[in-house]
Amino acid sequence: MTDRRAFEPERLIADYKRRFDAQDIDGLRDLRAESCTVVDHRRALAGYMGGLPSPLLSLDARIELDELLDCDERTIAMLAAVRGTVPESGAFEVAFGAVDVVEDGRFVRIELFDPDCRNAMLARYRELVRTAST
Repeated sequence: MTDRRAFEPERLIADYKRRFDAQDIDGLRDLRAESCTVVDHRRALAGYMGGLPSPLLSLDARIELDELLDCDERTIAMLAAVRGTVPESGAFEVAFGAVDVVEDGRFVRIELFDPDCRNAMLARYRELVRTAST
């Protein structure tokens, strides 16, 4: 069995979490390839600016991986959420799904999904894995 901890996408997600939680915006941008493609399949949450959710402005915003759906050497499918508090309105949570492709230690493709679209995420994951192996 392959040691999943060695997979590059999981290492990059851990680095992304570390930088996000530290609100290192420049560091987050460095994790994307210059030609990174972002596709937003979500029905709502159009407030996503440059791949970073608006709640990042909260001083205690953190990103959490809620469920790893699948992962291989270059592609990852997951459910995650940005959680924190805003002084004026209290606690918030922005849940989302993502299918990301990683090459040379950077994101080259990020696809965002509503968190209830697990089947669509897994189908897209399988499609990207198949495409990479041809």
